[in-house]
Amino acid sequence: MKVPRGLRTRLVVGFVLVTALGALTTAALTFHQARSAILERVQSGAVHDLRTQIDSLAPDLPSDPAPADLRALTLQLDRAGGSRDWRTAASFQDGPLVVAASTAPALPSQLKSAAAAATTSLVQRFQRDGRP
Repeated sequence: MKVPRGLRTRLVVGFVLVTALGALTTAALTFHQARSAILERVQSGAVHDLRTQIDSLAPDLPSDPAPADLRALTLQLDRAGGSRDWRTAASFQDGPLVVAASTAPALPSQLKSAAAAATTSLVQRFQRDGRP
């Protein structure tokens, strides 16, 4: 079988290759943007729910909470998380992290330093045991 080597054939093949590459690039970028948007939406909803729970529970905390007070707060927040499987930890000023059960997660140092100077709540996603 003879393979056509004319200019028209090369142009058609080139056009098909460029079109296929463009379609693949567009699909990859669209997937990435959609994934980011979904992740952002879920995170915003979780943060909103957490802030709502804290707003309803914080007035019951003493002004200088003891570890038992913080443990009760984290237990209520974990229960309020429901299907989100929240594992909350609380700390007062430079005190240790207090959790309702098991051990406290290791927090990133950037989050700790930002929280020390913050006047509002902070959010940071991080990996623990290979899971977000």
